[in-house]
Amino acid sequence: MKRPRLLASTSLLAGAFLAVAATLPASAQDAPPPVVSTVIVKEAPFTLTARLPGRIKASTIAEVRPQVSGIISERLFEEGRAVTKGEPLYKIEDDTYSAAVAAAKASVEEAEANYELAVREAERAEELFATRAGSAQKRDSAVAARSAANAGLQMAKAKLQSAEIDLDRTTITAPISGIIGLSQATTGSLVGAQQTGALTTIRAIDTVYVDVTQSANDLLDRAADLKNNKESLSGHATLLLPNGVTYPETGELRAAEPQVEPTTGW
Repeated sequence: MKRPRLLASTSLLAGAFLAVAATLPASAQDAPPPVVSTVIVKEAPFTLTARLPGRIKASTIAEVRPQVSGIISERLFEEGRAVTKGEPLYKIEDDTYSAAVAAAKASVEEAEANYELAVREAERAEELFATRAGSAQKRDSAVAARSAANAGLQMAKAKLQSAEIDLDRTTITAPISGIIGLSQATTGSLVGAQQTGALTTIRAIDTVYVDVTQSANDLLDRAADLKNNKESLSGHATLLLPNGVTYPETGELRAAEPQVEPTTGW
């Protein structure tokens, strides 16, 4: 009894399919199969781009301080302009230092005279000892006096060099090239070699650094990518100024410091 019922059901379905097919237009029945496009997947490098806030800093900052004590007699630069390395900035009164140089030169001349005399006496003592006209004690004493005179001469020359260095330092020069700031000392100010306050500050801006901040989560993700893919921390950076203008020069990513602000997570 079940088999005739199954055959009857199959016949009904076949009839229904023929009826639906008969109602379709001829264009739908003759339509070509759809066109399917294919794409070949290839491995290629991908550049990660992030927009981060940053602050521009000078590449080099030098605080100008005196290396000798004295009273500033003259300021030799114009505030806010460019200066070059070695350019005079301040002049300290140098009368005392010039006198020290003169005294050191006199000491050198005296030491040279003493050394020349000691050399002659040592040579005479050695000659007398060689002819047995002098004793070994006199010879040894003369040789020792010659060595002491030579040491005194070298010490006098060193003091002269030190005095000349101090005299040169009465002219305070720029340690680097850059833009000089406001002067914190005026003519007549007393300055010292060990003072903590700077006379002025020079900033080199031919090359600048931009310190950017990144969230701790992004930094951790970036560190994971570097570890898994064995990438290096490198890339180029474009600077977008506060007025919306893009700076024409591009920069390089040099280094990252793993320092997180505890209150913000940046």
